[in-house]
Amino acid sequence: MSNTEKITLRNRILGILLLDARQKAGLSEDHCAGKLSVPTDSYQEMELGKTAISLPQLELFAQLTNQPLDHFFGEQLLETRPASSDYLPLRNRIVGALHRQAREEASISLEEMADILQVEPEKVNSYEMGSEPIPYPLLEISAQALDVDVTHFSDQNDASSETEEIAEFDDQEQAAAVSGMDHLSEDLQQLVANPVNTGYLETALRLSKLSAEDLRAVAESLLEITY
Repeated sequence: MSNTEKITLRNRILGILLLDARQKAGLSEDHCAGKLSVPTDSYQEMELGKTAISLPQLELFAQLTNQPLDHFFGEQLLETRPASSDYLPLRNRIVGALHRQAREEASISLEEMADILQVEPEKVNSYEMGSEPIPYPLLEISAQALDVDVTHFSDQNDASSETEEIAEFDDQEQAAAVSGMDHLSEDLQQLVANPVNTGYLETALRLSKLSAEDLRAVAESLLEITY
């Protein structure tokens, strides 16, 4: 798979994750576009995978939807799913994208996969574009040919157990998680314990390692941007 193809595929998957997170947060396209300082049609192209989102925009979007930034670095849909009418098209698109990625990594052409599944190449392309759902029996055959487990295409292989752990993380366990930070104020402890703030903490850690001269340069750059 060429870098161009990898970028295209990643944009498609990232767009699905953006749409999924926005719908879970109950936000409109117009609202998100406004927060990211882009026109609504530009934001829509991000969700469709036609336009790439920048890292600063992604960081802002993660805060906006109350999701940890690293959620958007993977391929997992949120456990709390949208209504079924929205969920199925989303899953068809991401299963198709994962199928194409696995097929190309296995160096199997579209025509060869069509022969394996005994369908037309146009049908395989339709599956991979998410225009049609891949019938499960065909997905099993395809997974065997691609040398992957069929659960490779599932969004439940890790999410269920992880969500259960989060649900069971009660107040007592949260207190234990921040043990050793008793010298911090309650607000700071909550800041550190919240995974949404990981990006900020990592940035603070990097800044703490800079020399005074480098920090001064960063501050001057920020002032130039502000004024």
